[in-house]
Amino acid sequence: MSQELEIVQGRTLRYGGQAVLGFVDVFEAGKASLDLWHEGEKLWLARLQVGRGDIFPVGGHFLRVAELLEADEGTRARLRLDEVADAGGLRAADATHPVLVEGGVLEVGLSRVAFAGEPAAGHAPVEVWPKVQKREKVAPADLERSELAVGGTLAFGNRRLQVVRIQPRAGEVLGYVEFEVLP
Repeated sequence: MSQELEIVQGRTLRYGGQAVLGFVDVFEAGKASLDLWHEGEKLWLARLQVGRGDIFPVGGHFLRVAELLEADEGTRARLRLDEVADAGGLRAADATHPVLVEGGVLEVGLSRVAFAGEPAAGHAPVEVWPKVQKREKVAPADLERSELAVGGTLAFGNRRLQVVRIQPRAGEVLGYVEFEVLP
């Protein structure tokens, strides 16, 4: 049986054990900004931009954006999410692993990572820049581009993330890269 979840703008929702979703804001054309992190891990924060029908990994499962109810007089925006029982045979990312989801960014330490193109089978182009700057204001010298592959790593100061899986977009399932935090 599928569970329906609702989250109010400015609030958090615990899901799938220790995964936490924070509903930040509503943006252009019915897109919601969500923050996703693992309650026990302070190293990373995934920022997602999702719209109605989008499916994304969280807490070892997949969730679908069922409805986005924008704020009106005296109320906050609300986001309804549905559990996805069958994502076409895809398995969700491990609940404790950081994920970079298509259209979003992954914050690790003092850096941000985003796709620089669509993830494809076996590779994903990404950009890394200092977290204190918005992407559009980053000086070329502060922008690092690389091509991720399964088994490859990204270094952030003394922290490293290893690519566990690259999942291209599959219908409503947004493309994503799943990482493992290395010691």
